[in-house]
Amino acid sequence: MILDTIRGGLAELAQNLISRSNTDFSLWSKEVAHPDGRTNSYTRLEVHEVLSRNPQETPETSTGSYNVQGIVFSVLTRCQALDLAEDQSGLVLFSSRSPTTASRVSDIRGVDIGKEVHIWEPWSEATIASPGAQSSSRREKVLLCSRFMVI
Repeated sequence: MILDTIRGGLAELAQNLISRSNTDFSLWSKEVAHPDGRTNSYTRLEVHEVLSRNPQETPETSTGSYNVQGIVFSVLTRCQALDLAEDQSGLVLFSSRSPTTASRVSDIRGVDIGKEVHIWEPWSEATIASPGAQSSSRREKVLLCSRFMVI
């Protein structure tokens, strides 16, 4: 009986967290898509290299008809920061719950070499084995970003 209560409580807590996150993201994306949206609270990046796309490009993902609950679409890139005085580049993982959107907000298919991408906080950082490195001892920081707009 106690175990069922704990499971039910954890499931309810997780559902509330997901619901708040979805609402927060929806409000942010509507604000950004609006012409009077946040214009000065982003960081500008330029994509220099696309290292991987997940899931891989297929006819379903390229048309946007691939919408399965729980799948996260992502693109791992090497980007150059455009707003900083010093030359700073690094790995950025863009993620989205849908491969395409009606606006440019979080449109994962638009992330490509040479594109300018604006990113908004909150984002996270992680350390991973450097892509293409011969040994896993070479580590590199990656920026995890779900709030972005391809320009």
